[in-house]
Parts: sequence; structure tokens; C-alpha cells
Amino acid sequence: AGAARAALANPGTSVTHGPAAGTPGEFVESLRPLGKLGMASAITNFTEAAWDTSGIELFEKQVMPELRGSAA
Repeated sequence: AGAARAALANPGTSVTHGPAAGTPGEFVESLRPLGKLGMASAITNFTEAAWDTSGIELFEKQVMPELRGSAA
């Protein structure tokens, strides 16, 4: 969390959090602490999206709503 705090305090820097994978709940728990530190966006990559959009749909329906409330 120390590197995340330093990067969020200095706009224009980035934090490499590493891959977040697992169930939607596990994914939320891996990113929630960064949201509480002020992270407002994340770049995601769904490698299978060219042939299977179910991962994006799951992220949209189960992860994004949970993370939207994390900063509160």
C-alpha cells in the first residue's frame, strides 16, 4: 500500500498492482484497498474478449458496482 499511496499522491505516476484474477469477490477485494486510497480508474485487459465476452460482462455486472462504492 505504501507504493500505491506515493503514486496516488503524485498525479501522473502509476501503480503496478499485478494481475487480479479469481472470483468477482476476490477481484473486488484485491482492488478495494486502492479505491480507498483514491484510485479512480484502472486499466483492465480481458485477453479472451475477441472470442468470449463473458469475462467483461461478469466484470460489468458483479465487480464494477462493488468498486463504485469502495471510495466511500
